Amino acid sequence: YITAEVPARWFFFQLELKSKSKGRRVISLRECLEIGKSIGMSESEVKAALWYFHNLTLYLYFADILPKVVFLDPQVLFDMLSQLIAVSYGGDRYDLATIKSLKYKGIFNRELLDIINLQEDGFSSDDFLKLMQGLLIISKIPPDTKYFIPCVLDTIDDPFENHPGENVE
Repeated sequence: YITAEVPARWFFFQLELKSKSKGRRVISLRECLEIGKSIGMSESEVKAALWYFHNLTLYLYFADILPKVVFLDPQVLFDMLSQLIAVSYGGDRYDLATIKSLKYKGIFNRELLDIINLQEDGFSSDDFLKLMQGLLIISKIPPDTKYFIPCVLDTIDDPFENHPGENVE
């Protein structure tokens, strides 16, 4: 296995994050900076520690997409994305047009996120959309509030099967 030397303050920072977050899965960068400051870390050192923990997938910090949000539990993102994808399988909470649009076209409206209630304390549905776009998981369809998520679409088993003009023997 691999060993790495990590500044002791980073280790204490990690312990303080767990302790002071009180079980929350998402916290603000501002809170992280306050925790870091309480143990003598500068802003740049806190951001470096977050980047290090991000690369270990211990915490997730997408500084270039959502610079003010830190995920203490990466599972929260998978849970939210799974909830969105699950709509394509139906359910009583969604109208048939919404289900068909998502399942057969990979398209959903912004309002669907409000129905699903995709938010976590400190992380809104709009933050979710911004992050998913930044990670290239979804694309906005201008000028509306519609989005495309290709991972919900069915795959083709054999794209060359019954292809016109091809006689394969």
